[in-house]
Amino acid sequence: MHKKQRQWLILSEMHDDIIYRLRRLIIDLRKNRTTVSKRDQLFHHVDHVKFEKSAQILQENLNDFKNKEKLIVGLRDQHFEYCNTAQLNLTKYNYEKTLKCKLKMKDRNNKILSTTDTLNKKNGSKLNLLRNQLAKECEINQNLYITYADFSYSTVELNDIEILTTSQTNNNKKSHLQKSSSTVTKNKTSTSQQSLPSSPITNDNINILLLGETGVGKSTFINAFVNYLKFKTFEQAQSNTPIVLIPVSFLMTVGDDFQERLIKFGDFDSSNNEDFDHPGESVTQH
Repeated sequence: MHKKQRQWLILSEMHDDIIYRLRRLIIDLRKNRTTVSKRDQLFHHVDHVKFEKSAQILQENLNDFKNKEKLIVGLRDQHFEYCNTAQLNLTKYNYEKTLKCKLKMKDRNNKILSTTDTLNKKNGSKLNLLRNQLAKECEINQNLYITYADFSYSTVELNDIEILTTSQTNNNKKSHLQKSSSTVTKNKTSTSQQSLPSSPITNDNINILLLGETGVGKSTFINAFVNYLKFKTFEQAQSNTPIVLIPVSFLMTVGDDFQERLIKFGDFDSSNNEDFDHPGESVTQH
């Protein structure tokens, strides 16, 4: 597409140049400043001939795009998935294997109609026959996934229109074997676990040592952690009284004049281990 856009820009520049020369010629004709030979040279100018050829090529490309659009619409009506193989970076040595791998769908059989625009023009009847055949198979078999692999823009050259088939049968067998093996392993593990003596359940407390520099917020973290465990959502925590294991306080500025307000959480009267009289310093003393 970018190449065609570039062709159009070049063609547009050539057109402007020809129009400019024609205008100059008309002015010269009106003032009798030109000859027949100059007029002939203009219409047989190299750029003029090149412009006609380029315009013809571009028109052919546009027609090809219209035909490709019509083809894709028809394929979708037949439940084909269109694939431009140029985007898959295929090579001529392993394109079949790579194409099957990249277009494989889970729990489905796949049939891939591989062809090019050139092959379609040479073997139009064969293309239509294979398309209709695959479309009918897809209607009968709901597990069949059909793809139109377009090699027109790929570096891989096809000699003929062909159908590639991928099957999920082998994968299903492997999956079944893996599941069976997993079941046997689980049964063995379960049996071995039942034969082992169960360890006694203890209710011992777990001590966690929380280390951090002075004033980094160890007490705040403990309070926050407890509330995370207690309330599942922020709305639930907001509608209930927060849990404060360790009373905390901090300064906050409010208003346009940034007045300082002391924010406190918890029962300060019952806490003998917290110092709330020195803002900015550690609250917990021991």
